[in-house]
Amino acid sequence: FIINKCSLGKLCLWGAGAKGMMCCNIFDPDKKYIDSVVDIRENKRNTYIAGTGHIVIKPQDILSREIKFVIILNRNYACEIAAMIKNIDSSVEVFNIDDIISGVDIQLF
Repeated sequence: FIINKCSLGKLCLWGAGAKGMMCCNIFDPDKKYIDSVVDIRENKRNTYIAGTGHIVIKPQDILSREIKFVIILNRNYACEIAAMIKNIDSSVEVFNIDDIISGVDIQLF
């Protein structure tokens, strides 16, 4: 999924906590596919994911970094996050990591 989407445009993850760090280290340890990781917490911004060096950005940076795909890592906030992303850039495609792992390719919005 990640490799396929990356061939079409930049992809980022939403959530720089434990899941974000784990996903970067498992799926993209060499920083080839995931452009960045978004987090709303100010103390996480402009830091880097341990082990891989993916930069953590603020939500508004999705636009300036020309992100085309966002994978949300916390399904509990998926609708709220997707709405925030669409307010920033309505052309971004948003997916939930749980759906991807389950083999379902459903775009949230």
